Amino acid sequence: MSELSICQALEQYKKIVQPIKGISMLPMLEAGKDAVELVAVTGQLKTYDLVLFQRPNGQLVLHRIIAVKKNHYWICGDNSLTVEKVPRSRILAVASGYFKDGQYISCQDEAYCAYVLDRWTNFSAAKLIKTTQEESLHSVEKRTRNGVKKKGLIKYIGSRIFIPYRQMCMEYPFLWKLPILLPVFWVVRLAGALFDGKKRKKLNVELKTMTNKKNG
Repeated sequence: MSELSICQALEQYKKIVQPIKGISMLPMLEAGKDAVELVAVTGQLKTYDLVLFQRPNGQLVLHRIIAVKKNHYWICGDNSLTVEKVPRSRILAVASGYFKDGQYISCQDEAYCAYVLDRWTNFSAAKLIKTTQEESLHSVEKRTRNGVKKKGLIKYIGSRIFIPYRQMCMEYPFLWKLPILLPVFWVVRLAGALFDGKKRKKLNVELKTMTNKKNG
């Protein structure tokens, strides 16, 4: 559904239901099975509201507000490590509830609110935003230097390879259902970095920084 048709539908019906696509809202919402109930934005949006917005390329995305600023929001999917700076004008609708396995759940439901707080209390939104703003080869070098200094070379290497389960699930949603495969995906992640151009550059910077630190 396009931005125009969504706005028209909201104006006419006040409330619409949209099926879920993609994996960015796992484990809460699963593509092909669940759906979200959307209403027009009538008041001030707040942190943790689930909103539908439009990217500059026209793509419609359902993600969560993790920080409210004067003229924009910082928005991220529950199953994503990518934070986006979204102007208020690009917000099309806000979720009032959702359908999970055929059952309707309100966004005021206590269990839902508890899930949101657990998700974002244990996974720092502020840290995620800061990382997005500062991420560059220079910041990778600085992070590596600080990590080696704080943890020591061996422990730092281990922390970069053996990523915590929750963070690994952000990259490999399959792990939500089969956590026993975590060691396998540690290897997959490391191998993937060797074949991905951007990840390989960051990996090379880390390795170079660690080598210089060791020799220094």
